[in-house]
Amino acid sequence: MTASARILAIALLCSIGVAAMAAQHAPARTHVTKPQSKAPLTLEQAVARVQNQTGGKVLKADSRNFGRIVEYRIKVLTPKGHVRVVTLRSDQRVTESN
Repeated sequence: MTASARILAIALLCSIGVAAMAAQHAPARTHVTKPQSKAPLTLEQAVARVQNQTGGKVLKADSRNFGRIVEYRIKVLTPKGHVRVVTLRSDQRVTESN
């Protein structure tokens, strides 16, 4: 065996040994659970969100149930005098219509 082959073999054995030692000292993997989803949006929270987003006056707020989802329809008078109907779902998707 040549000198360069010996050096290569020693380097290979050392790297295998280092990898084995690192594997022994690595922390054990634990199961990480996903954080619980936020509580559904309430009508009061939806009204407050729409007021903050539009800067307008809420004229009317209704809710409708669609299975596990609640849809909030909030009618707002904007500062420019336009009436908008903003629809928010309890899973927090927002749509707006005139």
